[in-house]
Amino acid sequence: MLHSSQNGIDVLTIEEDLTIKNVDHFRFQASNLFKDSGDILLLDLTAISYLNSSALGIIAEMSMKAKKAEKHFAVIIDNPSIKEIFNIVKFDSFIEFFPSVEDASRFYQ
Repeated sequence: MLHSSQNGIDVLTIEEDLTIKNVDHFRFQASNLFKDSGDILLLDLTAISYLNSSALGIIAEMSMKAKKAEKHFAVIIDNPSIKEIFNIVKFDSFIEFFPSVEDASRFYQ
């Protein structure tokens, strides 16, 4: 998991599937994303092909925390199977999704 920051945009990039083996580390990194962050928070999931229900819960928490802090939060997904999971659980009703970090950055700038 990599955290980068540039021009008020913070990106947490997930480089491996989110499973029971690493979900606690994901929770920790997600929490750290909000420390000294800019107004735009992006979660890049383009490298994953699987995420468990705990990861979905953390992502929902991230969205609520961002809203409370009056920050923009979006998820980056280019995998149709992963995007379908978010659609099934209706996350698309309260989270913005983009196919790339560049697209999200342009949208919020």
